[in-house]
Amino acid sequence: MGRAAVVRGRRHERVLPVGCRARGAPGLGGRRGRARIALRRALRRAAREPLGGRRRPAGGRRARGRVGLARGRRRPNARPPRRRAGRSRPAPDRRRLARGLPVLPRRGRPRRCGAQHCRGRRAGGRVGHVHAGERVSEVIVVGGGIAGMGVAWSLAREGTDVTLVERGTLGRSASWAAAGMLAPAAEIGFDELDLYDLSRQSLAEWPAFARDVEAASGIGVGYDDAGALVVADDRDSARALRRLFQFQESHGVPVTWLSGAEAAEMEPALTSRIPAAIHSPEDHQVDNRAVVRALAAACREAGVTVREETTVETIEPGHPAAVVLDGGERLAAPVVVIAAGAWSGRLAGLDPAPPIRPIKGQALSLRMNADVQFSHFIRAPRAYLVPKSDGRLVVGATSEDRGDDLALTAGGLYRVLEGAVRVAPGVEELDVIETWVGLRPASRDHAPILGRSRQPGIAMAAGAYRHGVLLLPAMARIVSRDVLVMLAGNASEVPDALSPQRFEA
Repeated sequence: MGRAAVVRGRRHERVLPVGCRARGAPGLGGRRGRARIALRRALRRAAREPLGGRRRPAGGRRARGRVGLARGRRRPNARPPRRRAGRSRPAPDRRRLARGLPVLPRRGRPRRCGAQHCRGRRAGGRVGHVHAGERVSEVIVVGGGIAGMGVAWSLAREGTDVTLVERGTLGRSASWAAAGMLAPAAEIGFDELDLYDLSRQSLAEWPAFARDVEAASGIGVGYDDAGALVVADDRDSARALRRLFQFQESHGVPVTWLSGAEAAEMEPALTSRIPAAIHSPEDHQVDNRAVVRALAAACREAGVTVREETTVETIEPGHPAAVVLDGGERLAAPVVVIAAGAWSGRLAGLDPAPPIRPIKGQALSLRMNADVQFSHFIRAPRAYLVPKSDGRLVVGATSEDRGDDLALTAGGLYRVLEGAVRVAPGVEELDVIETWVGLRPASRDHAPILGRSRQPGIAMAAGAYRHGVLLLPAMARIVSRDVLVMLAGNASEVPDALSPQRFEA
């Protein structure tokens, strides 16, 4: 059984238990420890022996500075001098201050680590020692969908050390299965008015967000501001559409009522038999799959440590928090962000578990031809049709509360195709490119769950349901800012209507 290590600092001593070591300190054995010892011995010998024909001055005393080196220069590979106590702190990060973000504290008075069975210490909000077999970051993000990548990239741009853990491939779950609609007006619900303000705000952030992601990754995201048409396909749906239009107008939504003929004139592929439509010019779209590729590249370019094909088994709240991987590896960080989509509520260690369930959606893509082209995306009562710049027409999607069922069914695809053909008959002649199924992460109240939990060291970025792509800029901004506030030790600024704590009372 090994001995406990005593680590001596300038102001205090700390005793670490067996199996722990001070961060940056070499172990008792190992290649790095032996290499450092050998380097120190070589430097001592070099100081005693003649170097470059120069000898010690008479009397045996060494010349000022190191022998054989110009004054003020260090020997190659030598450890840099430690900053003396009492010197002024480095200037705060001006980028954080310019953006209104808190400046992270420097090392301060040591505090207890808080990890079970460990009596080591941490300082300044950062982990001050490392458990055996454990890796340390400032923030760990669990889940590599667009929510997790958006938060990780936003934090990395502020200089935060981020590790992103994804059980599969980045962005290949619900983010890949989406249609990319940015449609707060077309998709406003009578019971989602509180979410409408956040959706409008996030839509306003999308142009700048798209430019930043494209600049960081070199990949275009297909941002398109052509607008949307919400159409009826029979008398009953026309009456429901009129109620929606009145509701939108009463809340200041910029929309226009169209007859069926006017709608068909705007989009010739629509049948002239549709009774009415609403034109929503401020609803836009992106290519969600291009957004996935661009965010993945931007995260890597910003220095995010990406761990794909890595499953998280357990979350350990605390100071610091940690995640345990399926192979037993343990990753620690002051903050762990849960962004695991429909699986966010199933991670062991979260108590209470966030109320998020999967909602199945089946969809397909068709190849548009010369006779069937769209400039707006179309939202019909039983389907949506979203044209992409590469010639695809995305048609979807079912909404099925079937748990983890990922089976593609003839009935599900038939329902969405039938809904599309009712408003655009030419769709039935198009070639099928691809079919797929995804699981939307739906919270209990269908609003996203963002920011810190009551559990120490845990934050959330999940539960956006049908609005994940639309809310991406707002979620990345809100959660990344709250994480920085957590690292600085300040109170959360996330509204109660979005906070995880609304379900934890």
